[in-house]
Amino acid sequence: MRTIISQCFNHEHRTSEFAWLLRTRLQSLHSTIRISAANPAVYLLDFVQRYVARLPDILDAMRDISLLQGTDDVADAIIDRCVEFFANPPPLLVGHNGLNGAMNTAYMALRLVEEMNDYHLLSRGQSLLPLDTTSSNLVVHHLIGENFANQLDEAVRLIAAELIGHWHNPRSAAPDKTVTPGVPEMLKRWPCLRDCLGGDMLRTGAFSHPSIH
Repeated sequence: MRTIISQCFNHEHRTSEFAWLLRTRLQSLHSTIRISAANPAVYLLDFVQRYVARLPDILDAMRDISLLQGTDDVADAIIDRCVEFFANPPPLLVGHNGLNGAMNTAYMALRLVEEMNDYHLLSRGQSLLPLDTTSSNLVVHHLIGENFANQLDEAVRLIAAELIGHWHNPRSAAPDKTVTPGVPEMLKRWPCLRDCLGGDMLRTGAFSHPSIH
């Protein structure tokens, strides 16, 4: 995954295709997104690159935490599917290349992690990892475009339902609470879990979170 992402970054460095695309979308950004930077396109380009680059670190953190919590069967299934998004893109993502394609793919992966994390918390009383990507996902949802992002969200829901269907008889071992770190320790050990992206671009109270769920 990191190799594919690096190739997408190199493609953008050579072509500036996504930077051009961002400039064309600036005038049509959702009213909930505000950018005070002197060069909004450059600011958004940096945001998207960090959003995409963060994904492998989050998946690594999920794997490490799952081994401590005894949720490795669940985590491995999610991670495998996220890696598959990049290695063999689903039909919706075929033809989406470069950094634009990487953004769309990372969005699907992070939305899947979000869906499964919420489901695991509700069904088993324990989250897979202390991750909140709400702000960054909201911004990317609108950078992608409402119609296409909604199609990606629906595809994620179908994949989540498929994964959930295989979880009726979990194989994971019981968590060892003597070695499972608390949330503050997890955030310190895996800083990628902090959603420090996108919050400064959202107008507080102007957006309803359920619109991407």
